[in-house]
Amino acid sequence: MRFAEQHGSRHFKPRVGLHDGDVYVGHTGGGGRFLYSIVGDAANTAARLESLNKHLGTRVLAANSIARDVDEILSRPLGAFRLRGKAEPTSVFEILGRRDSVTSKHLDLCAQFAEGLVAFQRKDWATAAALFESMTKRFVEDGPSRYYWLRCQKYAGEPPPEDWPAVIHMEEK
Repeated sequence: MRFAEQHGSRHFKPRVGLHDGDVYVGHTGGGGRFLYSIVGDAANTAARLESLNKHLGTRVLAANSIARDVDEILSRPLGAFRLRGKAEPTSVFEILGRRDSVTSKHLDLCAQFAEGLVAFQRKDWATAAALFESMTKRFVEDGPSRYYWLRCQKYAGEPPPEDWPAVIHMEEK
């Protein structure tokens, strides 16, 4: 039993979605009850990325515009996703941590995942599935590897159209 469970507290695992752009802060409500909210496309995309964490088993996801050119953090590309309510795909990255605190295991994870992602994008389902399955054994807690392994198995039986642009369409939030 975990310490938190023994002492009556809950284990808190927040999920974060990061995107940049213009947002607006405004209030909603009435009848003496006002709420403040952030609205705009950037806020919507960040919320969709936050939600995507549930499906990928991750904690912090960022759009390419956030993850690129930031030398202080280690991130890995997770592919292109068309998020619910969006017309254009978003290149999604997982933020793994500060670069000065990553281990060789993090670097191995990134390298092996990149190899599997390339095979997935080439529609080489057998190779990609084998790579991701191997990763689920070596990196047991890695949600993206498990997600792509299952996706490869699905596509091996029901392939996407020939002109599929290697974009995963997310129907649910």
